[in-house]
Amino acid sequence: MSRETIEKEPAADVGSSGATADVVSARPAANVGSTGPTADVGLAGPAADVGSSEVLVGTKVKGKKVEKGLKEKQKIKLEETKSSNEGEDLKSHVYGTLHSRMSPSSIVRVIEKCSENQLKAIRAIGFGSMEFLKVTQLPLQLGLWLVHHFDANTCPLNIPDFEPFCITEEHVHQVLGLPMGGIEIDKNNFSRDKRVIQQWKKQFKSNSLSIKIGELKEFLKEHNSDGLMFKRNFVVLCVSTLMDGKQNVNINSGILTFLSDVDKIKDLNWCKYILDSLVKAKLFWEERQTGSFPRSLLFLMFLYADQFVIEEVRAKRETPVLKGWITDMLSSREKLEIFKGRLVVFDKNQKLVGPFGSKQPKMENDAMWCSL
Repeated sequence: MSRETIEKEPAADVGSSGATADVVSARPAANVGSTGPTADVGLAGPAADVGSSEVLVGTKVKGKKVEKGLKEKQKIKLEETKSSNEGEDLKSHVYGTLHSRMSPSSIVRVIEKCSENQLKAIRAIGFGSMEFLKVTQLPLQLGLWLVHHFDANTCPLNIPDFEPFCITEEHVHQVLGLPMGGIEIDKNNFSRDKRVIQQWKKQFKSNSLSIKIGELKEFLKEHNSDGLMFKRNFVVLCVSTLMDGKQNVNINSGILTFLSDVDKIKDLNWCKYILDSLVKAKLFWEERQTGSFPRSLLFLMFLYADQFVIEEVRAKRETPVLKGWITDMLSSREKLEIFKGRLVVFDKNQKLVGPFGSKQPKMENDAMWCSL
């Protein structure tokens, strides 16, 4: 498969304040390419979040045929489950052996309710790129496939038929637009401020650190404050849903250790923190064969979609990358990966399940572009 160079379109940088670096991708985006007429990926439905039966994701082996006898209309049964906590908009995303309770919808919903002063406060701590986040659901068939192809030892994405793509902190900054400051988020460099912790807990009726993500989301939506505690709360929500989540639906309260001095939030190296969290999660995932992957699948998806281009679903090149993508586009990309045979899906008995390449899904437009 040939690799075609895609020239990046210049775009205004909405980068965060504080110490950040100009990021240039290590290599041009690879064109995954397509054959035949443009495929329709069924844009009406939401991204597939939950697989009702155990499913494994494999890679099409070059030069080998997949199992025969697949019916064209056979499809994976997909369902969506909601958290048992009433009023909580958090979904438990499951696909086969992969689970992720980290839904970007919490950030999107909070941003929608923010006042102009609150948005200014978010920009002041270097998290202004979150204003452009539009993805609310994750296509977890694609997510599981990317986790399989992420090498935690040397940090490349090992995509079949392409050279390894080494992921760096600069790529995290380029994709998510978060600060890449000079202060490492390391417990050895910080001490927990008990006064700040007590003040944070008093915001909630339970007076506890065991706060659910949905509870923190609703708290942020209902309060108009734009002060120090609002900034801490927003970062805690971002960490818990986009960076370094938990196995359950609780927030990551450990990050409060690094948020005592709010003025220094923009100077922390959030890009290294995200990449380190991905590495630790993948190593843990391989050792324990756990069904949960509470780390930044969103980053992996954006990076892959940006660097390995399929023309039918291609976003305008933006800085940060997340600015150019919406939920339907990621869902469409996943379906095209399956249709083109790059993402091959098997059940627990290693039997091929669909949809797969024999019939093109419909598409309303010849190609899907997005410029937000």
